[in-house]
Parts: sequence; structure tokens; C-alpha cells
Amino acid sequence: MTDKLILLEIVKNAYKGKIPTRSDGYKRRKKIILATQKIIMDKGIQGVRHRAVAELAQVPLASTTYYFKDISALLHDTALDFYEFVLLPQAEVLVGSAYQFFEGLEKLENISESELIAIKGEMVNILFTHMTNEKEQYVDSLLEYTFRNESLRNKSLAKVISATEFYIVKAIGKVFEILGSTQPILDSRVLMSILLYLQYNLLVEADTPEEVYQTLENLVNKLI
Repeated sequence: MTDKLILLEIVKNAYKGKIPTRSDGYKRRKKIILATQKIIMDKGIQGVRHRAVAELAQVPLASTTYYFKDISALLHDTALDFYEFVLLPQAEVLVGSAYQFFEGLEKLENISESELIAIKGEMVNILFTHMTNEKEQYVDSLLEYTFRNESLRNKSLAKVISATEFYIVKAIGKVFEILGSTQPILDSRVLMSILLYLQYNLLVEADTPEEVYQTLENLVNKLI
């Protein structure tokens, strides 16, 4: 089983609410989840109530309690839905770029100094593009940070978030491995940790895009 399929299996097995089998039930459940996300954006986690969700989703109140027995289950599945249908596709773009990059490197038996400089530059561009795309998708990034905070009190959600991040870590680790790193996963973890810090600074405009790009350049030069 591929890393992607393993990750999807982890996500699907973590849902707590009732999963409908009919298309009309699926659509109603999705409306409830999207309404929950909208309330979180507008009022935060504390604003999520069954009645408020039902009114925004334009579904009977009984529907929310049918699919989600309590607010905890509703928040949990709303987060999982977000990771499965929003963040995982975004992660796939980054992972796909890393794999494509890896395949190109695989053909190089000996990497010259000029080629290494070009490789470092390409790595910086891939990472920077991923980060700036997330900044443009402000709603998605804000929801991601909200669910991260929620995962501190929710072990099953934390497991999904950790699995998603490790999926990315392994992909980036392959690039470090081909470049001769003796600890590719550890180097990739360092990179991911700093990316989270830089992403936050971009969102709150504590750093300019130019400053973030320079930081990424310095980091890649030190790691490779």
C-alpha cells in the first residue's frame, strides 16, 4: 500500500460521526460540515452549536444530531473532512513536486557545483511557492491553525495531522537522501518545522515574502 493510501485509510478510519451511504445523506452531511467551517471562521470554535449550524446549513436541527451525536464529534469530523478534501490535495501538490524533482536528480551520477546551486534554487522555489499559495488561501490556512489547536485536546485528530505531515516529510527526505544526507528524515523535519514558523509569520504579516525567501535560501544552503 502506498503512503497516500495509508494516509487516506488513517483519515477515513478516524471519523466519529455517522457516514451516510446515500447521495442525499452525503450532501446533507457535507452542508453541515461546510456550515461548521464557516462558523469557525466567523466566530471561532466556541461559536459552533447544533442550532446555529443547522440554521446556516439550512437543514433540520435533527439532522445535525443524527450525523453527529455531540459538538465534539461535529468538530472532529469537520477537521477530518478539511484535511481529507483540502489539505491532502495541497500536500499532494508539494509531494508531487518533490517526487518530480527527485526523479530529475536520480539521473545525475555526479552533481557539479553549478548543478548543486541550481538544485538548491529549485528547492527554495518549490517551498516558497507552496507557502505563498497557502497565504493566498487565507481561509484554508486559518482553519488549519484552528484545527491544530483543537488537536491538542483530540488525540485521534492529532494522529491524522501528524500522519499528513510525515507524508510530506518522507517526500522531502528523498531529496535530502539523493543529495547525500546521512539523516534525510531529520533534515526534512528541521525544514518542516521552520516552514510552519515562516508560514505563520506570512499569515500575520510579521515577515515579508522577501524575508521568507531569504530565510529559505539560508536554510537550504545549511542543510545541503
